[in-house]
Amino acid sequence: IAAGAFVRSIDELKELPLKSVKGQVLELAWPDALPSLPCALNSHVYILMKPSKASCLVGATYEKEFANASFDLETARQEILPKTALMLPPLS
Repeated sequence: IAAGAFVRSIDELKELPLKSVKGQVLELAWPDALPSLPCALNSHVYILMKPSKASCLVGATYEKEFANASFDLETARQEILPKTALMLPPLS
């Protein structure tokens, strides 16, 4: 069941043995010297241009263990940025 972060608030699902997974994304400024992507890239991370073409979304983390559902910028950076730089070095 992929019903989102608050799946346990659905009465019918409260008793199911569900495991939560946390996913985070980062928004990065797009380098002026780099042409925008005509389509999304997907490998160990994905890179998706925002409609404005001024930034992109990269992600995502796949966290099976986490202290809370709030964003954790440092974890997101550590997991996403090295893979992003390997796939598209100008974004490093």
